[in-house]
Amino acid sequence: MRYVLSVALAGALALTPSVAAGASPATTVGTGDAGQTAIEFVAKVDQTGPRFDFYGYATYVRGLPESALFAKQGIDQSEATARITFSGSTTLTQRSIMGDDVYALTSSGAITFHLAPGGASFSDPSSFSRGPAIATELLRFQNLITVRYSEQAGDSSSAGTTAISIGSGDLAQRASAVFAIGGKRYRLGRKGLDQRVFADGQGTLVDQTTPRAVMLVAGDASGA
Repeated sequence: MRYVLSVALAGALALTPSVAAGASPATTVGTGDAGQTAIEFVAKVDQTGPRFDFYGYATYVRGLPESALFAKQGIDQSEATARITFSGSTTLTQRSIMGDDVYALTSSGAITFHLAPGGASFSDPSSFSRGPAIATELLRFQNLITVRYSEQAGDSSSAGTTAISIGSGDLAQRASAVFAIGGKRYRLGRKGLDQRVFADGQGTLVDQTTPRAVMLVAGDASGA
């Protein structure tokens, strides 16, 4: 049995924003015209069988000052100081076997964005869902997986085998809430917003039997 890896960005909840009477209007960020980059991100995906749990942080949000994205300024950034994180899960819904080592995968689920309190770590997936939820979106994603043989075993059935993923999908926003950074009020996207998402990465097989794999990805969402 060969393993599959899927990039997905997904988790679900309902948001009920509360706005103080007389508060100034919030600036909508993370949106753009068709083809315009709205959000850029990095993430880690943990596969267990047909389930894909993922978590990461935004490295760019259109309309949000770069100084507001991280608690520490500078070229080198990480999840530890990211102010907007996300987490979620998707489930594999379809697989097309296109050759011995090539698969087209479709998965669906949801993603939740959070205003992070700081201190997230890829060694602790739950740390990316701390802080108030500021947006939720549904996701349908398709990606092309190309398996690369393990140098040790010479086949794709052993732990250590890697795979390259290139994929894209649709995001449909279901809720958003006002949040504040540096004394200014923002709203990430809006209810009913549709976007396209793209993500590429490399995965490593951890256990063939389950199967279980880990993938590191980077990508962006743009106006649909």
